[in-house]
Amino acid sequence: MAVEKDYLNLTLGDRLVNVRRAIDKAELSQSYKVNNRETERAKLETLYLREKELLAKISKHGADYVEGAKKSTRTTFKMVGTNVSF
Repeated sequence: MAVEKDYLNLTLGDRLVNVRRAIDKAELSQSYKVNNRETERAKLETLYLREKELLAKISKHGADYVEGAKKSTRTTFKMVGTNVSF
């Protein structure tokens, strides 16, 4: 599963991959230094909660679902006087 840079268009599966990567990093250390600046990683409690939320959404919508994406724009036609639609 390729993880894209445009976060708004990520599938739920891609978002889960990102969260699990963040969990892996946070479990190794909670802070790191770059150019004399110390940065703290996200809290594990928050990451675990987000992982749980994503798993629930994936079980409902599937891993390829993109939140906020427009639903199908397919037009449905019904033949007058019948129960046939296409």
